[in-house]
Amino acid sequence: MLKLKQAGVFYPGDPKMADAYLKMAQGSIGATVFANPSGGRANLRTNDPSLAAEILIPFAAGGRQPNHHYHLGTIGYTAVKKGSEKRVRMLLGVLNYLAAPVGSKERELLEFGTEGADFTYDEQGFPQRTKKGKQQVEGFYSGLATATTAPFALLPSAFPGTHGPEDVKATYAVEQKLIETAVANPTVGHYSDAYTEHYGRMSTEATDLVNDIVSGRRKSGEWKPFWTEWRSKGLDQMAQEFQKSIEKNA
Repeated sequence: MLKLKQAGVFYPGDPKMADAYLKMAQGSIGATVFANPSGGRANLRTNDPSLAAEILIPFAAGGRQPNHHYHLGTIGYTAVKKGSEKRVRMLLGVLNYLAAPVGSKERELLEFGTEGADFTYDEQGFPQRTKKGKQQVEGFYSGLATATTAPFALLPSAFPGTHGPEDVKATYAVEQKLIETAVANPTVGHYSDAYTEHYGRMSTEATDLVNDIVSGRRKSGEWKPFWTEWRSKGLDQMAQEFQKSIEKNA
């Protein structure tokens, strides 16, 4: 990263660059990071429906094995408070409805709203949100999907413009290549009090340190001492708790 910065490859200014997708659509930058392949295609299409992002497959030099990290698959937990059986079953029923699978009328209503008002079918038969649907349903469904949702699926309607089928095929092809070297996080599905207490702060401080080192405000020699210090501030405890949970549920 230091070498790239020194070579002038980084776009000047804030490294977070909230408008990176817009700059890419405008041609101001040539590459940026996306959360997943489908997002890479969809976000660029949002700013310019005629553009399609090409997803770079991770590569490595010096005989090393490149890898791709699986997404965590979750952003939190949905808990049902202990109570009467009737209430618990009712809440589970609500969650079950929110997890309606792709292709069901329930999922269509949740994701797109009411036909005619919130969405219409395009010439290819795929639902597309209307202006009202984009304003009222899109964000609402995104919030509902944080409670629970069905397994992820690549859908043409998720990509702006008229290239949905093309984007689905291209994204799926990239995912197949990524799976070949994908690495799963063994802590997914396990809980650690130390992670809940320390990770947010630790992640922010680590990211700030990386930005400071790359921008030249701090020295690269500070990287290893940072993690050495953090071992006693939660890292070791985090590792122990995750390991204990993994072994218990093996």
